[in-house]
Amino acid sequence: MSAEPGDTTAVFSKMEFAVQMTCEACAQLVYSKLNPVAGVRSVYVDVSNELVLVESCLLSCRVQALLEETGRLVVFRGFGGTGTGQNSSPPSHHGAAVVALRGVCESVGLVRMVQVTKETCLIEATIDGLVTMPHQISVHQYGDMSEGGHSCGEVVPGGELGSVTPDDTGRATLHTTSATLKVWDLIGRSVVVYCVQEDGSFEWVLSGVVARSAGLFQNTKTLCTCEGVTIWDEARKAKQSTNNHV
Repeated sequence: MSAEPGDTTAVFSKMEFAVQMTCEACAQLVYSKLNPVAGVRSVYVDVSNELVLVESCLLSCRVQALLEETGRLVVFRGFGGTGTGQNSSPPSHHGAAVVALRGVCESVGLVRMVQVTKETCLIEATIDGLVTMPHQISVHQYGDMSEGGHSCGEVVPGGELGSVTPDDTGRATLHTTSATLKVWDLIGRSVVVYCVQEDGSFEWVLSGVVARSAGLFQNTKTLCTCEGVTIWDEARKAKQSTNNHV
């Protein structure tokens, strides 16, 4: 379930990325990668602060992949609504959350939520390592991971996010909106992913707790003081891990 770039009902959001840049040629390369893409409404680049702000209805992982095609290191930093202002003040939104999904085998996933308006919650998910069968994603009452998805309680009202089927690489993505779910009510609850069996039964695969997340311009971290590594060191490790997984 995803928004089509040409769909007039598609919900746009702004995404903040740290991109390793040194000069205006880097900025032009970023523009050339993003500006022609359907579903990208605007691109703002600040070379001095290594900042790229993109307004788009695409999945953030898709936008990040486009940015990585420039050959630069890229780190996703924040997710927000489509308010005014680019670098001077954060676009207005009403809360953001993230869910790190863990479960059986090597399956991993990430769910991002942002309350783009008081009425609309935008939800996107990227999950890797799944078998090529339909999977159901839902929001549950409790953030109790003691027994995986079996201890998360019932699905909350409006919590059925949808069904996804992984591609040949085992990756599934979801991009949807809800007029029922509100980010401020979801913190501490859980997201659960089930594999739909041939007999119609559901088998738990992954789950994770909904945690508050940084919005636009709220994550300025460039150095991990405890380990002495920069965000670019972390980006290299993450990229290597992804390459090994694929």
